[in-house]
Formats: sequence, C-alpha cells, structure tokens
Amino acid sequence: MAPGTASAYNSYTGAAYVKDSWSTSSAEGVVNLNTNDQSGATCLWQAILWADGAWIADKGRRFYQSDIDGIFGWDSHQATRSWQNRHGLSVDGSAGKYSWARAERQLTYWSGGGDTARTYYRGKKPNGADTGRGFWLTRDSQGRWSFDEPGTGRNIYASYETSTKKSRCL
Repeated sequence: MAPGTASAYNSYTGAAYVKDSWSTSSAEGVVNLNTNDQSGATCLWQAILWADGAWIADKGRRFYQSDIDGIFGWDSHQATRSWQNRHGLSVDGSAGKYSWARAERQLTYWSGGGDTARTYYRGKKPNGADTGRGFWLTRDSQGRWSFDEPGTGRNIYASYETSTKKSRCL
C-alpha cells in the first residue's frame, strides 16, 4: 500500500499530514510496525513517547530523546504499548485515533488565530505530574501540524508520506 493511503479502523482518510484536531472524530492515521512506519508522523509520535517518558519493557528503560528517529521499530512498539496502558487505552502498540486523541489532551494552546496555532506538548508522569519534557508544535493555515524536534529544534512536518529511512526525521 502506498504511503498515506493506509486505512485505520474507522478513521483514516488518506491525508498526507497529521491535520487539524486529533480527536476521535478526526481522521488521523495509524503509525505502527507496518503502517507509516518511517515517516514524519512517526517522528511526532516518538516525540510524544519521549516527552511522557514511555517505558521500553525489553530494555528496562524510558524512551530516550535519541530514540526519536522516525522509524517505528520494536522500541517504539513497546513504548507505545506502555503509553497506552498508562493512559487507559486498549493496548496494541499501534498509535491510532484513540492514542492521538489522548495525546491531544496534553497540548496547550500558546498563540495564533483562525486556522493557525502554536501549541506546546507537555509530558506527563504516570501520576499526572509534569515530566519537565515537552516540545513545540505549529498548525499551519492548511491544518497541517509540524513540530520542533526535541534536541535539535528542527521544524518537521508530521507527514505520513515523508520517508525517514535514510535520515532522521527530515
């Protein structure tokens, strides 16, 4: 299946970017081991896992900033399962519409107007306290989300179609 055309349960419309609201009524796609597994959308999901300090059970450690590589591999799968469990979601290791909707709750509006917005994702510990980690996101006038990659500050569009196979989150 071509990038950007994968189907997620009752949701994905084939949009090329993470767009607009991430609510369960939106049309967000899936990132997992088999779908959009090398993409800017995966980079965004991994930044969420890092900010929230998701656990990689096999390695006995948190999801590190250096794990944000745009490739949804086994570590991302394990961290997503941990994240879903912590947030009371069905645990399948796949970031679909319910995972995106739950993550949206941690976005804090900062500035903008109309269709544009500058927001901040604030990481949370299992007890609800801040992790002290987070990152900035921007929604442009077309509803497309981009984010400032933790550690580098590079702005990356959360595209389902951008391959990250040869370069980290570009």
